[in-house]
Amino acid sequence: MKAMVSNRLGSVATLQEQTMLIPEVGPDDLLLRVEATALNPLDFQMITGQHDRAYTFPLILGRDVAGKVVGKGSRVKLFSLGDEVVAYQPEQQLGTVAEYTVVPANQALVRPRQVSAIQAATLPTSGETAYEAIVDSLKLRNDQTILIQGGAGGVGSFAVQIAHVLGAHVVTTVPRRDEKFGIVLGAD
Repeated sequence: MKAMVSNRLGSVATLQEQTMLIPEVGPDDLLLRVEATALNPLDFQMITGQHDRAYTFPLILGRDVAGKVVGKGSRVKLFSLGDEVVAYQPEQQLGTVAEYTVVPANQALVRPRQVSAIQAATLPTSGETAYEAIVDSLKLRNDQTILIQGGAGGVGSFAVQIAHVLGAHVVTTVPRRDEKFGIVLGAD
């Protein structure tokens, strides 16, 4: 398979196409043929060496992915070959900027048909960040008011929707051109 890899820390300029073996599937994993992937600030931190972790090379960036299930581990029951999924790799794993990637089955879900692969690949990191902030950390309730900065951005747009679904009074900041978008997302 082809992958975009870095063989040393530096910048995105160190990325180069390289032929690699298709990764092996563990008993709880899915093998995906990648249709779309997204890069996030963590990827920049990784390639520039700003993230506190042990690096192994070649380094394949990427955590968020949309793809088709082409292999699965022996203990995976909820997915079938051919399923189109959106998935999220644990921080210590990475590796979605490739033709194939392995993801834990418990970090995947079937992609709704009305969501394109490109749209789906943008969801996991931003969605998880917003969910953790609103639900896990703030424990937002329906009798509260919340101010969400940047409500039209990646994390902010998820945060507005999550807070709205929870029944909170949602106030957000957005550029004037995105005012209607913020209201559609659920801002009061």
